Amino acid sequence: MYRSPFIPSFFLLIILSCPSCFSSMKYSYVNLNHPIYTGDFRDTPSFSDTAQHFIKVVSFNIEFAQHIDEAIELLQEDLLKDTDIFLLQEMDEKGTERLARKLNMQYVYYPSIHHPKHNKNVGNAILTKWNIRSMEKFILPYPSWYPNPLKAKRYIFVKIAAVADIEINGLIFKCVSTHAAAFNTTQKRRDFAEALARRLDYSGADKIIVGGDFNSFGGSDLAATVESFAVLGYEWATKGIGMTISEKKYILKYIPDDAFCLDHIFVKGIQVKNQGKMEQKGISDHLPIWVELKI
Repeated sequence: MYRSPFIPSFFLLIILSCPSCFSSMKYSYVNLNHPIYTGDFRDTPSFSDTAQHFIKVVSFNIEFAQHIDEAIELLQEDLLKDTDIFLLQEMDEKGTERLARKLNMQYVYYPSIHHPKHNKNVGNAILTKWNIRSMEKFILPYPSWYPNPLKAKRYIFVKIAAVADIEINGLIFKCVSTHAAAFNTTQKRRDFAEALARRLDYSGADKIIVGGDFNSFGGSDLAATVESFAVLGYEWATKGIGMTISEKKYILKYIPDDAFCLDHIFVKGIQVKNQGKMEQKGISDHLPIWVELKI
């Protein structure tokens, strides 16, 4: 979820008052693999014998899964219709299932929270036309906070990564969909990215794909995020694609577009062939970003 870096005074007052508030995990799902939603809507249940030299991976924050019908149309357009793996953020279980059904894909979805404002689950999903061999959820450091000053509480919204081992041409690709907190210090951005990259390295996987909304606003956040992956041998596969939000607010017009490079795909042990983004408006406050990878 993209949010303006300019914080209204009343919201700033809430934030400043929060240290004295009681923190609650009421709306967060803290069990490692629960709840989980899975399904398989592929016409052909196995592609393991299919020879393929390149795959396309798309990462897209669909903004609380509010416009799923429009998202389905977008993801079926020529540029994205041959996608092998979708890494999606801010999804709910109904929207994820509908996407998977319409795109004839297998999926895994982990909600991280039940959002009190939208009154539904919100989390990360992975969709693919290949075989998912295993799946798990990482709970990551540096959650976001949802203040409720009337109840003298601030709710902790955990941040997670949905992880799936996907078999393609007999090779296993560890694929990750994640979403960092909207507000954080640059150091915490670095620590968040490093914690995820190291956790994946500990798994022993040699082919890794990480995509998501890292909320890396501005050059310092961006550098901290990219460097945290680079030091462990990851390549920034979407380097140079620029702004990944669909539209800048008028009050932000003087801020350079590159400051809004919030979404990224990182890979390890895989060669990047091509990359880009797809313009859209009205479906989400983010743009879908994509990479073609040589396997």
